[in-house]
Amino acid sequence: MDLAITNTLAFTLADDRLGILEDATIAVDSGEIAFVGPSSEFDGNADRTIDGSGRVTMPGLVNCHAHTDLTLLRGGAQDVPEIEWMNRSLGPLAEAMTAEDRVAGARLGVLEALRSGVTTVGEYATDVVELVENVYEPMGVRVVAAETINAVDDDATDLGPDEPYPLEEERGRAALERTEELFDRYADHEQVSCLYGPQALDMVPPALLEEIRDRAAKRDRGIHMHVAQGERERRQIEARYGAGETTVSVLEDLGLVSERLLAAHLHGATPGERERLAAAGVRMVANPSSIAAIDGVTPPIVEYREHDGVAGVGTDQAPGPGGHDFLRELRTTALLAKTERGDPTGFPAWAALRVATIEGARALGVDDRVGSVSYTHL
Repeated sequence: MDLAITNTLAFTLADDRLGILEDATIAVDSGEIAFVGPSSEFDGNADRTIDGSGRVTMPGLVNCHAHTDLTLLRGGAQDVPEIEWMNRSLGPLAEAMTAEDRVAGARLGVLEALRSGVTTVGEYATDVVELVENVYEPMGVRVVAAETINAVDDDATDLGPDEPYPLEEERGRAALERTEELFDRYADHEQVSCLYGPQALDMVPPALLEEIRDRAAKRDRGIHMHVAQGERERRQIEARYGAGETTVSVLEDLGLVSERLLAAHLHGATPGERERLAAAGVRMVANPSSIAAIDGVTPPIVEYREHDGVAGVGTDQAPGPGGHDFLRELRTTALLAKTERGDPTGFPAWAALRVATIEGARALGVDDRVGSVSYTHL
C-alpha cells in the first residue's frame, strides 16, 4: 500500500446516511482506495502511515456549478433588479475582462474551493479549455468541464425584458465545436470529465438544442444547463415561444428532459414541473447564495430531494455570493432552507454533507470515482 490512514473516524458516505466507521483504516494503493474497514482488520503494510486519531476522514467535497473565471468581479453586479442583472449589470463587466483576468480569477476561485475542502468542481465557462489547462490540471483539482454554448448577439444590453434576444446560430455552433474538441482532447482522462453546456433555453436556438441532445446521446454524455432561472428567463421564453410556454414545457417538447440533464437553479419552475423533472431523472444544482443575491429567493433543493431527485450544491459566480468558499455555501444552503420552510429540522447537517459529497458526485455523473470513501474510488 502507498498510504494508510489509521485509527480514524471515517465518514464513508457509503450508505443512505453518512456511513460512519469508528476506529477505521483507509488504505490507498496506486491512487485508488484499496481498503476501508476496522483498523483491527487491516494487516497490510504502507509506505506512509498517518495516525488519524481524533480526526475525521471523509470524501472531498463536490462543487457542482461554478463560473470561477468571473471571480475577479466579486462585489460587482449587486443590488440590482433580477430582470436587469444578467444583461445590464454582469454582462458589461464580464465583457471588459481579458483572458488573463479570467484565468487569474479561476486560480483564485479554485484556491478558495480547495481551502474549503473541494476536490471536484463543475466548471462552466467560455473557452473552458483555458481554465482546464492553466488552472485545474496544474493544481491537481478534478473538473467536470462544460463549454458555454450561447448564441446571443453581443449587443443585447439595450433590449427590453420582453424583447427576445437576437440569436446567431453560427456563434452557438462554434461553441458546440469547441465542446467536441474538449471531449476528444480529454477522452478517458483521469482528472478531467466533460459535459455539454447550452447556457439556457432563451440563449440557444431550438434546432441547435436538438443537435446537442443528439450528440450527447451519441457520446453518452450529460448536458449541464441553466434551467428556469427566474423572471427574466420566464419573460424571454414567453416572448420567443408564446404565452403560457415555460422553460420546462419547451424542454419537454424538445426531448431534453431526461437523466442526461443537469439543471442549475429551477427556482423559476412550478412545483409540478419540478416533480416531473425529478421523476424523469433530471439532476439539479442549487446555488443558494447566488440566487438569494440575484433573485431574492431560496432554491428548491429540499423539495427536489423530497421528490427523490438527485441534487447538488454550487457556488455559481463570485459577483453573486462573493466567492467560492464551499463550506459557507453549505451553511447558507441549510439556513435558507430552514428559513424558507419555517422548520429548523428542514435541512439537517447530515443532508448537507450528503449533497456536498455523494449526491453532488451523482449530480455531476462522477459517483463511480468520487463522493464516497469506497473501494476503487480515487
